[in-house]
Amino acid sequence: MNIPHHLRRRRLTAALAVAVVALTALPGVGRGATTTAPARPVVVLTGTAFPAGLGAGVAADPIGLQAALWTSLVGFDDRLRPYAALAARVPTLANGDVRVTGGGMTVTIHLKPGLRFSDGSPLTSSDVAFGLLLNLDPAIGNSFGLDEIAHYATPDARTVVLQFGDLYGAYLAYALPLALPRRYFERKYHTSNIHALALAYRRDPYDSLSDVFSGPYRVTEVAPGQRLTLAPNPYFTALRAAGTRPELRYTVLSYDESALTQDLRARDAGVDLALGLGPATLPGLRGLSGLRVTTSPSLAVEHLELNQATPALRSLSVRQALQLAIDKRALVRALFPASSNPTRFVATSLIPPSSPYHDSSSGVSPYSPAGARRLLTAAGYATTLNGAGRHVTLTLVTTNDPTRQREADLIARAWAAIGVRVTPRLVSASPSDQGGFYAPFDRGGVLATRSFDAALFDLRLGPDPATVAALFDPGRIPTSLSQGALRRNYTGIDDEALASLPERAQASLDFASRQRGYVRVQREVNTLLPYIVLYERPQIVVDDGHVGNLRPAPQDAADLWNVWEWTRR
Repeated sequence: MNIPHHLRRRRLTAALAVAVVALTALPGVGRGATTTAPARPVVVLTGTAFPAGLGAGVAADPIGLQAALWTSLVGFDDRLRPYAALAARVPTLANGDVRVTGGGMTVTIHLKPGLRFSDGSPLTSSDVAFGLLLNLDPAIGNSFGLDEIAHYATPDARTVVLQFGDLYGAYLAYALPLALPRRYFERKYHTSNIHALALAYRRDPYDSLSDVFSGPYRVTEVAPGQRLTLAPNPYFTALRAAGTRPELRYTVLSYDESALTQDLRARDAGVDLALGLGPATLPGLRGLSGLRVTTSPSLAVEHLELNQATPALRSLSVRQALQLAIDKRALVRALFPASSNPTRFVATSLIPPSSPYHDSSSGVSPYSPAGARRLLTAAGYATTLNGAGRHVTLTLVTTNDPTRQREADLIARAWAAIGVRVTPRLVSASPSDQGGFYAPFDRGGVLATRSFDAALFDLRLGPDPATVAALFDPGRIPTSLSQGALRRNYTGIDDEALASLPERAQASLDFASRQRGYVRVQREVNTLLPYIVLYERPQIVVDDGHVGNLRPAPQDAADLWNVWEWTRR
């Protein structure tokens, strides 16, 4: 079947809603114990946020609980290697499931036999096709990657054939549709119309005990904003368990991260696992008895975006001066004093070292206030706050969490030392709040309306860096007439050479060629400086060793990526 042309877009990216979440755990008690069977083991998670819903791709889920409920055709492990999940094998050129046809490519996915949804109904190729059409519908708009597909076919119940008009190197990460239960959707929403189904699904928290999922777990209890209990899905056979799958219980103790950290310390004797903790919690996590705290790199890079609508920031010399004024090593030492060797988190490029596409030749940018002042002088700007002449005056906007507040103050102080006048502004991180940092255009979102001179936040990449394409595409600058989740060029940079580099990197199926292409992207960003990269936001995990096969992955909200093989030891 052909994909309607108006639903096919090239190289778009979905907005990445970001939330910093802390999890801890309560002592677990087995559920369903009887006189004839032992109680099922329990892993209890607790944190400061609750998922907005459990529908894949339509509800914010910063802690990644949806990974327990939905399984993709192909997943990525803790080393960013693809593995076959619902698919019988990873489609590649080597095994013949990917074929280059003319200027495009054909990808064939073979499903594993006997797949079923959590209600026991068969999971077939038609459910994969349904997931493709539903996500392409404007009511949902998760079109990034999927919009590369020109045609699809389902020749039998276990085969899906996707035809691409061009070569698309990121097909494994972004162009394999998620299987969704069409028959259940049609019963639940009382329609078979794709657009009506998309609208209904988008509005639905999809957290009913009767809702149907494809993953290793299903919902057995929910108290919105408070508790969520997930039990193993008895029909899940796609990925083998490593033992008895535990029941998962998630409970919100506090919506305040500082209070959560104190509670974690008070309850540390009964904690199994704490995931998604924000960097501000590191000082309070020192000395937890019976628990280990580990920090590791992630695919999230803290950075500054410099708005090209601000006259001073159109000058490359000014952007270079702003970077020279920041001692990035001193910044991370100040932000993360409790971490051993915090300078290992200092960023050198847009794509961090945890990605195989990282430019390993890049180094930390030099710190030179004197050099910064020379550049400002040459550009015609004053270099002291109270001196005569024209000053660079900036509003620095970020979210209102403690780490970002401290970070914004340190950056403002560094820029003040070279004569730049800075006003920090802290706003809500909630996408639902009017004027919030991540709110949509119609709610006056800071990023969506480009209401900043400099914006401080983290850029979260997926297992493949193809999503950087929309960051520099002049056609993706959000405006009142062109807005939405796929408009991610918040800096407003309009450089055709830079915009073409990610496109060229993706137009190859050869990893080495794509890696070289993304190295060029990183070097060009470091030259043009629409962004100033600061540090990789550390991934923090606290556990007591009782959760077997816990292997957090660097990608966003991926601590539960292999939850199908978790056990309780």
